[in-house]
Amino acid sequence: MAYASKYYDPVKAHEYYMKHRKLKGRQSRTSTKGLSDEGKATAKAVKEAVMAERKASYERLKELMQSKIKELKESMKGKSKEEIAGAVSELRESFKNVKEAIKDSYEEKYAQEMDKIKSDPQFAAPKKKRVSRKKKK
Repeated sequence: MAYASKYYDPVKAHEYYMKHRKLKGRQSRTSTKGLSDEGKATAKAVKEAVMAERKASYERLKELMQSKIKELKESMKGKSKEEIAGAVSELRESFKNVKEAIKDSYEEKYAQEMDKIKSDPQFAAPKKKRVSRKKKK
């Protein structure tokens, strides 16, 4: 027996592994590897700008959500608390999906900017020369 617990089921363990084995991997598009110091500074500035823009979008979305919830509560006066809570939770769920879409779009925007930076030869790191050290006889 591979594992000495009576609760261990190798078939279930394998099913769980097969279901959850998707790995994220490294994000090579957004990596600063291969950039000079100037390129890294530019990439940092671009990332800060994109993240500030994303944060502003989140704030606008939050304000919109709060106003929609307020309108919903006003329009549903006289209804039970459960109905109002259900409608509010549906609204929050839809805004959660919108927020996820905003996040994905800004991540893609940052990746596109990094592609532009990496394609510019001015930001490329200088190539390192390899020195071979052979033993002399």
